[in-house]
Amino acid sequence: MSEPTTETDDLKTVLARARADHDAGRFAGAISGFEAVVGMTPVSAADHLDIGLAYKNLGQGTPALAAMNEAARLDPENPDVDCELGILHQITGRYDDAVTAYNRVLDKEQDHFKALSGLCWVLRRLDRFDEAIEAGHRAVGLQPSLEAYHHLLHAYLAKDDCAGGLVACDEGLRDVPYNTSALTFKIAALEGLGRHDEYVALADIEHLLWPVEIEAPAGFDSVEQLNDALAEHVLEFPLRPFDPTQTRNLSADPSGPMIAFTELIDDAIRAYLDSFPDTDPHPYLAQRPVDWELDSWGTRLYGMEEQEYHFHQHAWISGVYYARVPDAVRTGAARNDDGHIEFCRTLQYSNRPVMTETAVIQPETGLLILFPSFLYHRVLPFQSPDIRISIAFNAAPIGG
Repeated sequence: MSEPTTETDDLKTVLARARADHDAGRFAGAISGFEAVVGMTPVSAADHLDIGLAYKNLGQGTPALAAMNEAARLDPENPDVDCELGILHQITGRYDDAVTAYNRVLDKEQDHFKALSGLCWVLRRLDRFDEAIEAGHRAVGLQPSLEAYHHLLHAYLAKDDCAGGLVACDEGLRDVPYNTSALTFKIAALEGLGRHDEYVALADIEHLLWPVEIEAPAGFDSVEQLNDALAEHVLEFPLRPFDPTQTRNLSADPSGPMIAFTELIDDAIRAYLDSFPDTDPHPYLAQRPVDWELDSWGTRLYGMEEQEYHFHQHAWISGVYYARVPDAVRTGAARNDDGHIEFCRTLQYSNRPVMTETAVIQPETGLLILFPSFLYHRVLPFQSPDIRISIAFNAAPIGG
């Protein structure tokens, strides 16, 4: 851990050391370094912006906002500073402030993609659906990306414009390979249009879920030994910003038991894809990645309140593995489905009632579940004196 000495080290030295600590995952050292920098006099708006971004990445919203505001004061004509302010306001729930910041960006640069995409997301949260859709179309027109389509399609469904949403979904599937969001929202659009058979066929939970009991990989005498090593690794790993229950990416530079476990996940993904015949008509299986980038994270829970359904928009294949499962989850001490994972066909995005079917799987130590990233899922509520440790993962395709 670095120990900056503000009396002798100049700003650039302290800042470089803090950034090096941050990049290496030495977060306590990075915080000390950035706090020292804040007490000095940065030489430029860019330095303040970098400090603000580092604080944001460390989950510290208040000093991040102070640093970014100072960057904006020093360089008021820089649209990227206002855009980062908009993003910070967005992730911390200050939606009106985010709209103001994004509009300042667009006053300076009307075709700023990140500002338009973020504005679409925030306006949708404020129920300003027509404005959100307009901003989303402008963003998609500039850059037909996964992110831009996700925000646009969500705005269509929130407005309950299923016909317009279906058209945009098909455009997204045409324009962007492995467009997970387009599949997710297309399911909802078909349901909203009353096209029940197509909706059920696309959200084919029973067909596309793949639970499997793993075998111990090389270097481990048993699955139990692997689970103990994984649990210890997860408990010691740094946490994500703004989230006290989930770790950072365990697969970015795998170490300890994650070396063998990452290989195990890769092998399981290939087996999952190979389990479906080449003639399978489901559109999800028409795109089968040959290679992918793996992102995995550990989740540490003693309980879970009502969790929102979610899907993994930036991946194509997702999964979860259970290293430790409390008795309250295995036995259903309070309810039969305490702490189980639940999948559903679609969600309710607007005020119109939506009926949807679900599938529930009971966690067991050593159980691996693979599923398409477009399927909505959640952990059902539970409380336990013992910790529940799972490792979730996403496979994002590399190449077209």
